[in-house]
Parts: sequence; structure tokens; C-alpha cells
Amino acid sequence: MGEVYLAFDLHRRRRVAIKSILPDAEPEYLERFRREARHIACLDHPAIVRIHELLSLEGGDYLVMEYVEGRSLSEIIADGPLAVSETSTLGCQIALGLAAAHAEGLAHRDLKPGNVIVTPDREAKILDFGLALQLDSDLDSRLTGPQGLVGTAEFMAPEGLIAGSRGIDQRVDLFALGVVFYQMLTTVSPFRDETLVKTLMRILSEDPLPIRQLVPEIPLTLARLVEGLLAKEPEDRPSLADVLRVLRPLARRDQLTPTQPLDVDLIAKVRNRLERRSPSSASS
Repeated sequence: MGEVYLAFDLHRRRRVAIKSILPDAEPEYLERFRREARHIACLDHPAIVRIHELLSLEGGDYLVMEYVEGRSLSEIIADGPLAVSETSTLGCQIALGLAAAHAEGLAHRDLKPGNVIVTPDREAKILDFGLALQLDSDLDSRLTGPQGLVGTAEFMAPEGLIAGSRGIDQRVDLFALGVVFYQMLTTVSPFRDETLVKTLMRILSEDPLPIRQLVPEIPLTLARLVEGLLAKEPEDRPSLADVLRVLRPLARRDQLTPTQPLDVDLIAKVRNRLERRSPSSASS
């Protein structure tokens, strides 16, 4: 839908990433591009890429963003399984970034290893909020992907497949987080199959192979957390507070920064938002 450039900001003396949308892009992609700017603009967290400005010049739209040096998490996974400590350290950062988004009423809806950059200092940054859903608004319910799907098939929660945008809340990101953790620890995608239809059917009707059958040395608490995140019913999934409580003792203490404590107020804000969205209002 566009191109991304590495550029240098002469005024602030820093490198930036400039994401451009092609002038003849479909209206759907242009709207997705602009709402990514809206969504990121309201977020300020070390685990989320920052936006500097949105420009419209010579008929084109340009999103000027923080340049994040590093490798995508998908590239790192391709090298082999991550250690429990590394998975837990990066997992804490990703979970806290999601908590910040959820506290603003956003569901990312496309969390996957390809949308997480890991810097040389081993800090995780969540990218690409182009499919994010503002749960307090009906304005974002129109944009879908191929065959009416929103997101990347193997990371999509069952409720998103059944009910679409109006039937979901932030817990779709918990399911995707479980898929990401499963891949980090095993390099295996728990639901991927040879066709899109088979992948979706596995998400809806099958449980993944128990993770300790693939990697027996994974701690039982971590295995239960990952498998809990992959629960078919949203209410059966652990919360982000649960995720952080399990991961922090397993993470490398020298890689946890002061920005990574369990933010009780932030978690409470997320919980309050979920409680306000009753099942009846979510499906109306």
C-alpha cells in the first residue's frame, strides 16, 4: 500500500522513518494509513513506535515516525527458538505496550512477530497500528482484509472470525500474544495449516499441541500461560496482569528497565474498560 524510507531530520538531527502512501492508493488503504497516525498519536510508551507528524505534500500522505533500528521478531524466530529468559523479557515489554494501547481503548488486531522490532539493546517495539480498532467508536468497524478478515489469519482470535469487529474487545490481542509466545519458544505456529480455510478451522475447533511436547524444558507456569492465552473463549484467557506476573520472575533482571514494572493503575484502567463493554453492547 506504500513505501517506507529512512530519512534524516535536519532540524532535530535524528534519523526518522517516513511511511508514504501512494497517491493512487485505494480509499480503504488511505483511510487505514490515516487512522494509524491517529491511533499512534494518542500513545506514548517505550514499547510502541512513536509518531512525529503526518504530512500531506504534493498529493501524497507521509507519516514521519520514530526510526527503530533492529530486527523484526519474525527474523529472530527464524534463527531458532528463543530462550525462556529472552522470551519472558521481550514478552514483558510487548505486554506493557499492549496495556498502554488497551488503556486508550485500542485493540491492535494485527499483533504478530513481523510487527515487533527488537533493537540491538533487546528492547521490543510494537509497530503498525493500521488495523487497530477504537473500541469506543463505530468509525473503525468498516475496514477489513481479504475475504472480510481483519488481521493475519493464524493470529486471529476465534471471536473475530465469528462476530467480526463488533464482537471483539482487547482480548483478541491476548490470543495473538499467545501465538507470538508459542512461536518464540518453539518456532512453530500453533494453528498454521496449508490453506487459509484449514488454518481458520483449526483456530475455531482445535487446541494446539501442548507446548511442552515440543520443548519439555519450558517451565510449567509459562506453558500454562501460553496455552491459556490461546483459549477459545475470551473470558478464559489470562489478563495482561497475569501475563506480567508469570513472565517477570523468568525474565533477565539485567534487561528489565525502570519502564517495565507492573503498572497497577494502567491494568486497572484496562479492566474497567472491559467491564464497561458488556456482551450485549459489544454485539449490538
